[in-house]
Amino acid sequence: MKEKIMIFLKISFLQQKEENTIKTILHKILLMKMEEVEYRPLYTFDTNLVKYETVASEISHFKFRMIESTMKNIKDALNLFPKVDPPLDKYSFGERKMIYEDPFSFYIPYHLDSENWGIYVRVNWILNDLKRYLTVVINFTEINKVVSDLGYQGILHAGCDTYFTHLAKHALVHHAIEDVALILEEIQDCYGKIYPMFDKVEEDRFAEYFSFSTYGLATFYVFRKALRNILDVRRPLVDFVFKVIHGTFQSSLSRMRDYFEQITKPLEFLSDLLYSYWSVNEVLPYHPVMRKNIIEKISPLWDSIVNSHMGFIPPLYEAINCLEHIPENVKRAITEEIYDRVFATTL
Repeated sequence: MKEKIMIFLKISFLQQKEENTIKTILHKILLMKMEEVEYRPLYTFDTNLVKYETVASEISHFKFRMIESTMKNIKDALNLFPKVDPPLDKYSFGERKMIYEDPFSFYIPYHLDSENWGIYVRVNWILNDLKRYLTVVINFTEINKVVSDLGYQGILHAGCDTYFTHLAKHALVHHAIEDVALILEEIQDCYGKIYPMFDKVEEDRFAEYFSFSTYGLATFYVFRKALRNILDVRRPLVDFVFKVIHGTFQSSLSRMRDYFEQITKPLEFLSDLLYSYWSVNEVLPYHPVMRKNIIEKISPLWDSIVNSHMGFIPPLYEAINCLEHIPENVKRAITEEIYDRVFATTL
């Protein structure tokens, strides 16, 4: 029992203490006694302004050239990730059900495969979709005051920040929920009996809810503060974030770097623009909804685990030696942080 208490203490100790770190609303929802809460965008947009085909037929050749230049940088940055295809053929039909497959990535849990677990980024889909999204984004440079001050280059960089931060957080939710399940399995001595914790559609909806609802100031603050503290860490995802998000975006917004509130609005605006561009409210499997049963199952471990991951701190690393009921191959697997397990695939 002493060791099990240590696990909780060590995880709780890793929780971010800064005033502006990620503040999830899980406990607030419980207090509201609502069965589910749907994400409601702060900003809404005219359909024609978020429809790629309409916008692409009207924007200037100059803007297209700027988008192409940005996309070249993105392609170069994506090459930082090891090129590995997920070994999907090795899994049975039942095992494939444990893999979270989205249009933009696969997440293979370590519960399924301790050798090949991780996030597999679907490069071709992302490059095609991001280019279309940035075409919609740059069209707002002259027509909306929230982002017009960014200029063409600034709004493209902010669009990349919004896009990749959202994808990263969605995949991270799947991993953080698996970590919660592992701790519960250790406490109850029932490895493999709790994970997966939720139906796939239900978990995807929660991942989308978390990704959209935590955008803005908090995400910006956590990522930038974490990156400043790990300049000497050579990880593909860290290099990628610096190349695509941190360096170019912060350079474009240097005049605002000490005024996080001013940066928050364009990030929230572009996040809701992404919501409308993807027509999230019309796509049932990814409709952003948080259900009460999810909150009840993952609290109180959720905040500590997800905030630690967001701050590039492996939440289970210090607790590994205390795990008595977890297989050795899984223990070895979780000595690596999720950010070391990001791969590029063309599948």
